[in-house]
Amino acid sequence: MLYRENAIYMYYAGYLRGENVRFQVFGGLAISNDQGLTFERYSQAPVLDRTPDETLFRVIHSIFFEDGKWRTWYGGGSKFINGKNKTLPVYNIRYTESEDGIKFPTDGSLAVDNVQDEHRVGRPYVIKHGERYIMFFGRGSDEQPYRLTYADSDDGYNWTRHGDIEGLTLSDDDWDSEMMAYPSVVTTRTGTYMFYNGNNYGHDGFGCAKLISW
Repeated sequence: MLYRENAIYMYYAGYLRGENVRFQVFGGLAISNDQGLTFERYSQAPVLDRTPDETLFRVIHSIFFEDGKWRTWYGGGSKFINGKNKTLPVYNIRYTESEDGIKFPTDGSLAVDNVQDEHRVGRPYVIKHGERYIMFFGRGSDEQPYRLTYADSDDGYNWTRHGDIEGLTLSDDDWDSEMMAYPSVVTTRTGTYMFYNGNNYGHDGFGCAKLISW
């Protein structure tokens, strides 16, 4: 969500059942003018719709209003591949800008790509710490469902990937023993916290971790 000119812009993912693919996911927008009590869908159509290079997945996950523009990090992709036991979506993290937060270009630049055996990196959650941009996101392969990791950047365009988040590892046999996904970071008077989903995309529960140090 983004607060702008007394309104709250809430970007969300809308799923479509595909005829020739399992599903498609595109970005919708709802706006609140009463401090979040109610929201009204901006359009029946996605604000981030399919493009020739992003035919199946195109969803906003983080957005800032900065330097007179809406800076947007989103997930984009165009295919599935066959895994050992199921079909796997292929997507990565991309970047684009908008003048009004509603109309977006039809192409974006690559921010964070898959490496090695990954078929997806996604759900980027970008925050600023001083002048530094930090992106928390999930990475997944056929052998390993989503794990949490992060990258940082001096300008929000060029990112350096790092390893797993220190202190956040899978539990031995609990609700997050197989998967850690969909990070969301908030800062309060008592500290900075990350909420995340556990096994089966949060079916078994979600967790909260407190930041100890940058």
